[in-house]
Amino acid sequence: MTDFHPSHPNPGFGNLSLMDIITAAGAIGRMSIEVFFFILGSVFKNNKNGDQKNNLRFFIQRRLLTYLPISVLRRPSKSLDKALSSKRYAGLRHSFIEGVRREDFSAIWFCNPKLGDTSSPFTVADMVILFAHGGGYVVGQPEMYTSLLMRVAEGIESSGRTIAICALDYALAPEYVFPRQLEQMTACWDYITTELGIPLSKIALIGDSAGGSLCLSLLAHMESPAPGVPRAKISGSPGMGVYLISPWVSLLSEKGYPDKEDTDVLDARALRKWAAMVTSGVDVSVMQKYLEFANSRDDLRKILPSRTWVSSGSDEVFLHNISAFVNTARASGCRVDFEVKDGQAHDWQLMETLDHEDEFLSQEYPVLGADSMTGAASIAKALMVGYNWKG
Repeated sequence: MTDFHPSHPNPGFGNLSLMDIITAAGAIGRMSIEVFFFILGSVFKNNKNGDQKNNLRFFIQRRLLTYLPISVLRRPSKSLDKALSSKRYAGLRHSFIEGVRREDFSAIWFCNPKLGDTSSPFTVADMVILFAHGGGYVVGQPEMYTSLLMRVAEGIESSGRTIAICALDYALAPEYVFPRQLEQMTACWDYITTELGIPLSKIALIGDSAGGSLCLSLLAHMESPAPGVPRAKISGSPGMGVYLISPWVSLLSEKGYPDKEDTDVLDARALRKWAAMVTSGVDVSVMQKYLEFANSRDDLRKILPSRTWVSSGSDEVFLHNISAFVNTARASGCRVDFEVKDGQAHDWQLMETLDHEDEFLSQEYPVLGADSMTGAASIAKALMVGYNWKG
């Protein structure tokens, strides 16, 4: 594999203006006062929501997402650089990662390290994943998922199979509104299926949060092309299925948000703002067809592949809408496996991975030791179930 070259679909990612810094300073000051009163309030009332440390952590995260400017939240991830210089992967850095930068899309390949010994690692893998990252369509980049995706790859490898993951680095709102993200997702799909010639039977879609939304948008687009978006050159269901991690299945509905507002890392105000950014000027009919999957719709049987796996935390604000999507899909005859992790918040697999990333990277490849990244392992397990079921 060639040297890695970073992609730049969002040229200004991480750049801060003087006004951004002033706004952030004011936000931190305001947040500090709210944190003080939150702690004070916790002292004088019973804790009904579990661990106080996590409650405080989630409270701070909600305020950061709500108050800080988007430019500040777009902090470039160090996870990729950390992995490439780590004890685990430093000697393998040229074997498992490669950047793709095109006019119509950018992406990063993550592979089983042993696949790097082949001349065409993507085409010989047992399964090929098109991955779309989360971040509310306004923040996030695939580099942040390095340890999660590599742990998934190692889980597949330990089961005797190989995997290649193409992580799309799509354009973000408000600079780019929908369907720009769908155009890039479709272009990446075309690259995998047409240019590389990967058969549909080997392909799976995976997305977390907004990335899950984008996976569903692609499936809906392949069934009925979105206005102004090029048709997929090869339209068909990914044979390995679709895997949705805390998917944002509705940008319009806030049902269930109040029930989980004190237990999740997401804040309804931030979600409302982000949804408005990515859908600015978008026709309501387009939103309903390509971004709305929680409410009743009669085409899920045509949209979803033969297997759909959905994961959620019991404490996340999306739980109600995700459950509604699952129920609608099942009622229409789709096979949907739904796992709800008790006591966990939104995108818990990623949060768990980031918490234990240093421990994971400090170990020699392929030793896992006391594996604390159970979320990534569960994704690998779900993929193997899909692989064996397909076969």
